[in-house]
Amino acid sequence: MGDAYVVKPTLKPFLVEGEPYYARYLTFTRESRDQWMDLPNLLKNGSGKKTGTHKHDYDRASIEWIARGCLLGRLQSTLQTVCALPEFPAARHLIDFGGGHGLFGIGMAQENPDLEVKIFDQPGITEVTEDFIRDYGIEDRVTTITGDYLTDDPGTGYDIAFEACSFGGNPEEAIKFYKKVFGCLNEGGLFVTQTFTLDDDRTQPLSSLIWDLKESLTGDGHMNMKTNAELFTLFEEAGLRGGEQVITIPGLSMPMRIVTARKPVKS
Repeated sequence: MGDAYVVKPTLKPFLVEGEPYYARYLTFTRESRDQWMDLPNLLKNGSGKKTGTHKHDYDRASIEWIARGCLLGRLQSTLQTVCALPEFPAARHLIDFGGGHGLFGIGMAQENPDLEVKIFDQPGITEVTEDFIRDYGIEDRVTTITGDYLTDDPGTGYDIAFEACSFGGNPEEAIKFYKKVFGCLNEGGLFVTQTFTLDDDRTQPLSSLIWDLKESLTGDGHMNMKTNAELFTLFEEAGLRGGEQVITIPGLSMPMRIVTARKPVKS
């Protein structure tokens, strides 16, 4: 009907904005569509935005929405990959930077009964994290740290530091963050990041390249996409020894990768 769609009443809660089960990805997809439809103008004139100005604004509803999406395969595939790393069974202390809902840290604690987990995130988010922790009945081994991980102290003595697509800063902020990771790890400790990277020749993965093009054109700077080699260089500048492995997580529409680095053992 004109510019509108007609849906069955049974689908209204899922497809109509403002309804209780509205699929938030529809809003995201609509915004992306509008940006691509404006491609000729963006190519000629640019966006007028300063690159890298994108900021997330998380609330309880958005954290719970992200958690639901995470349960549709990403969580399971990530846990399978991380828990298969040779360092995981012997780990006793893990920190999850920007852990949000906390499901990664909760899952890792369930997989390793000797593991204690700290989930580090911002005020207003860790309150939601703590609800998830209580729901899974694992408060004795999974707790939260509230703050900004670029500026606040995460503590020390961790065997593993984990981060899953929470960091989207520029290279200067990246080095600052990776130095925080370096400082919190034990010697020989493992850093595991789940992120989007480009192959070094910048020809794959196609979906990541398309996303990177959109980011460049719109000026959002949502991810600051890097090649594997560029990421390894940032690790090195922060004192971490990286480039050991890049594992693509299977079954996802946009290929996330697990990249690891280590804090060297002093000779």
